[in-house]
Amino acid sequence: MRIGPAMLVPAVLAVFGEGVAMEPVPEGIHKDGVGRVRLGAPLPRDLLAKDAEARYVGGYHADAQPHDGFRLDAPPVTVLLDRGPFQREAAKGFVDPSEAKKLAGRAVRAARGGARVRMILVESSAVKTAAGVGVGSDLKALRAAYPDLSVSPVPPTFGGDECVAVIPAMPAIHFHFRDCKAAEEGEGVVRMLLFRE
Repeated sequence: MRIGPAMLVPAVLAVFGEGVAMEPVPEGIHKDGVGRVRLGAPLPRDLLAKDAEARYVGGYHADAQPHDGFRLDAPPVTVLLDRGPFQREAAKGFVDPSEAKKLAGRAVRAARGGARVRMILVESSAVKTAAGVGVGSDLKALRAAYPDLSVSPVPPTFGGDECVAVIPAMPAIHFHFRDCKAAEEGEGVVRMLLFRE
């Protein structure tokens, strides 16, 4: 018996589940991440560009927490991973962040080997939540979108971000302001961090 296109299409649909409702991936910021970049999941392989080594970032944030990650174009975010060479080296002792680029090849291998997304930094105003807020939005806009929002001072994480607004329904999303006084006076969000505590 010869198999032609008329037989192949139904077979493919049967294997891949015709009629199965697949949940669409949100393009913007959502409770689990940004677009296809999901907290706790490996970075989608196609998002690691051929120039991934040039996009590597290794260093420290907050109170000297080491990180390994990559700057992406689409979506325009920086992704920090749960493991990588900078973190391994920093566990042995201080690593000069200016030396991090030497670890880029090993970091790409870790990312392609299944390292999971630990944190997502959003510093572009092009990426928004479903309610239309993001970097640059002021506290008034955040409160209009999320009335149960809470605001509190925090130690700096990446610098110039000493106030955070969080939403109980989406606790992984953190809207950072320069400071709480500036936020109350109308300054916009300077960056967003997505992570699970």
